[in-house]
Amino acid sequence: MLKGDSPFDRLLLAAPPPEGRASPTASAWASVQDRLGTDLPTDYRRFIDTYGFVRLDDILMVYDPFAPAGPGNLVDQVMFDSEALGVSWPDDGVLPVGRSDNGDVVTWVCHGEPDSWTVAIWPEDGREPEALGLGLAALLDGLCSGDVIVDAFPERFPRSAVFVPVT
Repeated sequence: MLKGDSPFDRLLLAAPPPEGRASPTASAWASVQDRLGTDLPTDYRRFIDTYGFVRLDDILMVYDPFAPAGPGNLVDQVMFDSEALGVSWPDDGVLPVGRSDNGDVVTWVCHGEPDSWTVAIWPEDGREPEALGLGLAALLDGLCSGDVIVDAFPERFPRSAVFVPVT
């Protein structure tokens, strides 16, 4: 039974995952982390294991390292988004993890151990990134509950706390 005491547990209660997700194996995760040259946060691995390749309210895509090659695949997006943002992974400590339909990029700010990484939103219009001081699960939980408002995202986003599988 979920206690709802962690951001990920609250997210599960607020926005149940789509059904039918087969969780990646430990060796698959190890391969991804080897390709990126870093471990990834536990909340992100739990999210992908549980939700898979999804978009929140059909607007905010969370990159999945197990998605088909191309847009939305975490490993593929690192080079594409880093170039677009004018940063270099791992040198600048910024690792893209998602994108909105408007082109806003969600990144981790990679200081310290992966479980201490926080997220920042890089607005599509070139404004300064908005550092949120939250992990990825806390951001998604806060968006679903309405407790977190991101300046770059559309007003009243999300309209519904629903994660839609990307097909």
